[in-house]
Amino acid sequence: MKIYEILDEFHHQFEDEEEYDKMWRVFGAPQETVQRIEKQQGFLDKEKEKFIKQMEMNKQDFTSQIMELENLTSGFKQYQDGDAFEEVANMAKNIHTRIEEALAYAKKINHKESLVDYEECTDYTSVNQMQKDFKPFYDLWTTVETWKKSHESWLNDPFEEVDSNQVEETVDNSNKVMAQVLRFFRDKDLPKILKIAEGVKDAVQEFTPQVPIVIALRTDGMKDRHWDKLSEAIGVKLSPTEGFTF
Repeated sequence: MKIYEILDEFHHQFEDEEEYDKMWRVFGAPQETVQRIEKQQGFLDKEKEKFIKQMEMNKQDFTSQIMELENLTSGFKQYQDGDAFEEVANMAKNIHTRIEEALAYAKKINHKESLVDYEECTDYTSVNQMQKDFKPFYDLWTTVETWKKSHESWLNDPFEEVDSNQVEETVDNSNKVMAQVLRFFRDKDLPKILKIAEGVKDAVQEFTPQVPIVIALRTDGMKDRHWDKLSEAIGVKLSPTEGFTF
């Protein structure tokens, strides 16, 4: 007599031996589950070790990158040639971008450290301080570049292409930024850089009274009759024809 036939006599109804096998598989499932968990835990432990090893290698590389950035930012005061503003501004923008990326990467590393339950996450506050220390240099050279290029464009490009809103925004921002930059550099022994900042500040302030004129002349409401009236008032023929510039 087969086992499922014996069990059948004790009111365990099995249609066939396959059903009986299923029953014992169910009975054995908890132990099988525990074994699978233990096996998976072993796999996860190995993956965690690999994760930590890779993270430590990345941290070493990142430390080298931070040291390189610190050398670049601390040595940026050597650039004191106002005529090379475009080249220096591009370098400043590149360093600024790298600092921003470093800040993001530092957060990423700290997040990974928290995932593997590090007792104490790596301190990357030096990157934040680097960003703070470099900001005056970045603000100075990018503002110098923006101002010089914009001013040249406003004076020499066709008058109809001058954007009065952009003129007003650039002048206001340049005045604000240069005031902050000057407060910073007056306390530093960097006379050539201070002179560059003062020169741009003076140029911006000299142009500031002309902003309302640009806004008025570039309004959509300016018609030929207004230009005629203006020409009559100042005694000079003005007309926004081809080749006309501010």
